[in-house]
Amino acid sequence: LMEGDELAQAKEEFYTMSGEILAQVQDNWSDLEKAMFLHDYICNAYEYDTSYKIYDAYQFMKEKKGVCQAYTELYGYLLKQCGISVDYASSTDMNHIWNLVFINGSWYHVDVTWDDSVDSDNGKNQDGVVYHKYFLASDKYMRNHGYSGFDSSGVNSKIYDTAYFKKVTSAFDYRGSYWVFMNNSGIYKRAHISSGKAKCLLKVKGSCFIKFNSNKYYYTAYNRLYI
Repeated sequence: LMEGDELAQAKEEFYTMSGEILAQVQDNWSDLEKAMFLHDYICNAYEYDTSYKIYDAYQFMKEKKGVCQAYTELYGYLLKQCGISVDYASSTDMNHIWNLVFINGSWYHVDVTWDDSVDSDNGKNQDGVVYHKYFLASDKYMRNHGYSGFDSSGVNSKIYDTAYFKKVTSAFDYRGSYWVFMNNSGIYKRAHISSGKAKCLLKVKGSCFIKFNSNKYYYTAYNRLYI
């Protein structure tokens, strides 16, 4: 356990690192958009710790990797700083923990860990790929998708169980007042994540894109990299 000067320094580092993330959250975004941005940021910036050594949010931000508890702690802290109510769900059967998030009057499951893609063949992080399968899900959805042994009564809203973003395989990138994203049929943009219609920017069967600057997107399709 840290104490004294070491603890004080760790706290300062934690607030500095988390503050850099929170500074990117815009006041005009809805709570859903803030929750989505933070979800995607963590998936993009961090990876799962296959050595199972990093459990807390501080070391998670320092080392850029951690286990489910680290994902859950950091996501929960960031949401609270944005004024969004958050709780936790856990399963002894699964040896797993994830977040419950209060959006637009209802509670939902959000599992950032399982949305952070890992190559099942070699256990490595898949850079650029961000899933949204477990973003804003009901109890029934979670149980139908392999979750068990958890108690989270009251997470009953199914509004987002079939939302389009469940099939989005990239992070949502906020650029020029639009949210840009990719699924398996193309690259799209929307003025708002949860309302309005999407405009197709490019029809392509790809997997994800990685933004390198404000003018170009690099995206992967057919095992190749495109601009």
